[in-house]
Amino acid sequence: MRSEGTLTQTVPLDIVGGTSFDRYRKQSIEATYNMIISDGALVPYAGYKRRLNILPGTEEARGLYKSSSFNHLFVVIEDSLFVVGPSISARRVGFLKTSTGAVYISENNRSEVAIVDGLTVYIYNYDTDTFKTFDETNPLVVPFKPIYITYQDTYFIVADGNSNEWYLSNINSSGDVSFVNPLRAGAIETKPDVSVAAIAFERQLFVFGKNTTEIWHDVGTQLFPYQRDNSVSIDYGCLNAQTIAMGFGRLVWLAGNESASPTIMVSNGGNPQQISTDGINFQLGTLTKPEDASAFIFEQDGHVLYQITFNTDNVTYIYDFNTNKFFNATDNCGNKHIAKDIVYFQNTHYFISSKDAALYEMSTDLETYHESLKEGEKDYEIPRSRITKNFRLPNAESYAINEISITMEQGNTTEDRRVDMAMSKDGGASFGNIFGKNVRALPNRVNRMRFQKLGSANDCVFQFRFWGKFRFVVIGATMSYWR
Repeated sequence: MRSEGTLTQTVPLDIVGGTSFDRYRKQSIEATYNMIISDGALVPYAGYKRRLNILPGTEEARGLYKSSSFNHLFVVIEDSLFVVGPSISARRVGFLKTSTGAVYISENNRSEVAIVDGLTVYIYNYDTDTFKTFDETNPLVVPFKPIYITYQDTYFIVADGNSNEWYLSNINSSGDVSFVNPLRAGAIETKPDVSVAAIAFERQLFVFGKNTTEIWHDVGTQLFPYQRDNSVSIDYGCLNAQTIAMGFGRLVWLAGNESASPTIMVSNGGNPQQISTDGINFQLGTLTKPEDASAFIFEQDGHVLYQITFNTDNVTYIYDFNTNKFFNATDNCGNKHIAKDIVYFQNTHYFISSKDAALYEMSTDLETYHESLKEGEKDYEIPRSRITKNFRLPNAESYAINEISITMEQGNTTEDRRVDMAMSKDGGASFGNIFGKNVRALPNRVNRMRFQKLGSANDCVFQFRFWGKFRFVVIGATMSYWR
């Protein structure tokens, strides 16, 4: 029974939020899984659906590229290069000399697509449907380790993984000349380093080493047209070229150097900025193998998102440039998200997977994880959840929680849906019993869900899980307490 003079208050509860990555659990374990913030509400992150089994029985695709001029996709699986057309059907067009490891793909304006795999360079001409390999038996030899390829100003540009150098092809190379030309070689010179990638971005060439990054410009001289920009100093290199993602006026990568822990950097065409906070930097520093990572950038319903997956550590993070917040993404079992690389093709996002050699469609119109080409098979609920920040009074006084009230979309489907709530009374160290409530079905559109008489605490955290094969739109929540 409340005593005389009891003060009852209602305060906002941060059911809408991102993932904070605080260093210690006592600070906060705030996190959001498979949801993001849009217009102040918590809404679903995209679901996916398998669209094409390119090479059944294979564990992982190696590379994905969209040719805008050819209007086809290129996918590398094991030792094979496939072309995927507008009808979403695949045709094998060539064989690589390797069957594992990262590959990188680019194209020129002469109907040629170039692939590098760390061993050699391959050229596929889609006008003549011919595939060429530069190897040790070919006089057009590639005596370096081609680990990344880009195209700019009529040149293919290839990074050498065995040195600090990077090479240009001849002007408008038709694939009939060697990439190796001592007069067309650049080198990282800021500090001793090894090349990781060279990528054309915003009329500049970003040359990544392991410990530093340089920006070069095409100044038009005849022998070697590039000149380093000495006004920009980037004392971070790139841990893995597969984390480099370019789009929407941004170049993003997982950065590091010889004396710093991993961090995530973004450039709009000059000196970059960290987008990772103290908390995420601490989290990245605790990973077992942060260099085993891949990432991509894409736009979902107007939000520009950078998704990075750490494979060895089995975790995926999303950064939303619209809200400047991080979120977590998972598969249906709570492991890392399966998307490895993504393209936008025929008004649809398609990705290759880290679990098989299939092509998947990804969209917020898809509200499950569908991993079969047959309807109704392997249609998984997406595990969506939100863990709030700690609620404490300034003097650490105890309080009794009368009610949690959630404002959310209800009554818009006949699908079964449920919200589970669990409460931690020890600051997030452990959670107690689960209280579940069914979401009202069509046409009962009352938008308030309440959890009542939750006991006393002085440092509480709430965990909400959203179950169902239909969308959840959470507008906000309040907590009523007395002391």
